[in-house]
Amino acid sequence: MTRRYSYIAKILILIALLGLGAWFSLGWLQESRANNLLSHANSHIERANEVMAEMEVDRLGSESFTSLNSITRATDAIESMKPLLEQAASEINDAQKDTATAAGFPLLDGWYSDYLLKKQETAGIRMQQLEILAETIGTQQQLYSVGPVIFSSVQEMDRLFGQFQDALSKVQSSPSEAGSSLGQISQSFSQIQTQLDKAYAKTGFEIIPELSKTASDNAELAGLAAQLADAAGTGDQARAQQVAIDLEAKLLSTSLNGNTVELWWQQQIEPLEQEYADLQSRQVELDAEAAAIYEQRNR
Repeated sequence: MTRRYSYIAKILILIALLGLGAWFSLGWLQESRANNLLSHANSHIERANEVMAEMEVDRLGSESFTSLNSITRATDAIESMKPLLEQAASEINDAQKDTATAAGFPLLDGWYSDYLLKKQETAGIRMQQLEILAETIGTQQQLYSVGPVIFSSVQEMDRLFGQFQDALSKVQSSPSEAGSSLGQISQSFSQIQTQLDKAYAKTGFEIIPELSKTASDNAELAGLAAQLADAAGTGDQARAQQVAIDLEAKLLSTSLNGNTVELWWQQQIEPLEQEYADLQSRQVELDAEAAAIYEQRNR
């Protein structure tokens, strides 16, 4: 009976040893798999970085709206970036999956799990950056789709307003010449308004109505100034006085195109740019934290 118990005990010990060996073998296997997955994740990140390096992001800054050529270049850059964004997102997504799978292995050393979790979070930050970049170019594309019309209209209104000021200064000295110039200026502002209204009907871009109102106000302003020149030319003092009052009131209420595009950029694009930069800073922190974990383990 004692011999029988002794035999059973040996079997149990052998089973325990085999189980312990299997446990350690499984731990080694999970670490090996984690190494492979981490290698794959790093490869995906590297490929994503290579793809993103091909993107012409530098063409999408605020200076991209300083000329018709820069608007065209920015539009072309956006079109070329779209497939690259999709490709980079696919690579980052694969990296996230690989690091998440590896970090979930239960038999890994604690430091290694922490390291993999940092890598997974880094990939997640990278994905957020891609999403912000996609939102940024999507928002910018709305501007660039009507960019030539807006840019040309703003430039032309600035030029016409300069002519308006020059003609207005000649109302008393050369009323006939001033009146003719002011009438043409008024018509030109009206033409710009029509062009902007057509662009808005086609695109619905949010800042166009404000620019259209500026063109309309300036057309009316130049029209009143033309009436003042006509009254001055005919010597109709009463009419000149009334038109001058109306002109002054209109001057005070007329909207100026000012920095309409710049304000839009500040409200719509700069917050996205800042969010992207903040995420970049966080990514640098995560890389440093992951490196510290790795160095601590391998001292």
